[in-house]
Amino acid sequence: MAKQRQGVWPIPEFNALVSRYFPSPVDGTSRVFYEYGGVSDRGRVNPHNEDHFAVIHRTRSQHAVLSNLPEGDLGLHSDEAYLLIVADGVGGNAFGELASRLAIRTLWEVASQAAHWIMRVSDIDLDDIRERVDAHVEVLQRFFRERALSQPATAQMGTTWTSAYVMGQDAIIAHIGDSRAYLCRNGRLRRVTRDHTLAQMLIETGLQAEKADRFQHVLVNCFGAHASETKAEVRCVHLDDGDSLLLCTDGLTRHLDDAQIEQHLCSPKTPQAICESLVGAAVEDGGTDNVTAVVVRINVPASEAAVDF
Repeated sequence: MAKQRQGVWPIPEFNALVSRYFPSPVDGTSRVFYEYGGVSDRGRVNPHNEDHFAVIHRTRSQHAVLSNLPEGDLGLHSDEAYLLIVADGVGGNAFGELASRLAIRTLWEVASQAAHWIMRVSDIDLDDIRERVDAHVEVLQRFFRERALSQPATAQMGTTWTSAYVMGQDAIIAHIGDSRAYLCRNGRLRRVTRDHTLAQMLIETGLQAEKADRFQHVLVNCFGAHASETKAEVRCVHLDDGDSLLLCTDGLTRHLDDAQIEQHLCSPKTPQAICESLVGAAVEDGGTDNVTAVVVRINVPASEAAVDF
C-alpha cells in the first residue's frame, strides 16, 4: 500500500501521477509538449476520499516495415491524444468513492472499444462529438440503473464528471455536475464550465449569489440511478503556447475563489507543484470536502498565437 504523505492521500489504481512531458506531433516539423500534474486529498473532515482522477495517454501511429521508397514518401505520422478526468462521487459512506471510481473505469472501457478514435479536431465536427458524448453518458446512466436494481444499497450513489480530451492545440471539454475546468492564458484566468447546481440556476434567474449559496450543494445534473436527465455540456477550446488547463472538484472551489486560483494556476511552477499548492491551500482553509486538482500545461514551439479571450 502506498505510504501517505502530508497533503496527498493515495487513491487506489490512480496513484502517483507525476509531472511528465509528452510530445505530440502537430505537423511534419513542429511538436506540442504537455506537462501534467495531479493531486487528490480527502480533506480534514471526510473519512473517505470520494474523488478520483486519471490522466490517460492514447497514440495512433504508422510504421513502414519494408519499402524501397525514398524516406518520407509515405508520409507516415503519429497522432497522440490525452484524456484528463476528475470525478466527485456522492452517496455517502463508501458509495460516493465507488461511484466516481466506477464512472471513470466504465466510461474508459466503453471509449477504448470504439472503432474510431478522434485524434484530431478536423476528424469530426462538434455535433458528432456531442453525439458520441451523449451515447457514452447513456451507457453510464444505464450502468448505474442496472447496478441499483441488482444492489439496492447503491441506489443513491452518483458522481460528477469533468474531462478534457486534448489533441494537439485543441481540447474537448465534457462536463456534468459541479466539478470545474479553468484555463489560464497570459496570467488571466477563464472559467470554462458552468456549475450544474440549483444555486447556479437561481443566480441565472436573478437571485443574489449570497442567497443562492445555501443551494450550492444541490446538483441538478449528475450521473446516478435516479437522475431524471443527465446531459453533458460539451465545448471545444483552442490552447495556445503557455496555456494551463485545470480540472478540479468542488472541494477546491469551496475554499478558493477565482482570484486565488488564478494566483496558483498562472504561476511559473510545474503543474505538479501547482496542484500541490492548490490542494494544500484548500485543505489549509478548512478542507471541508475532498479536494482534487489536475493541471496540464501546453508548450508549442514557434506556434501562432491563439485569439485572446
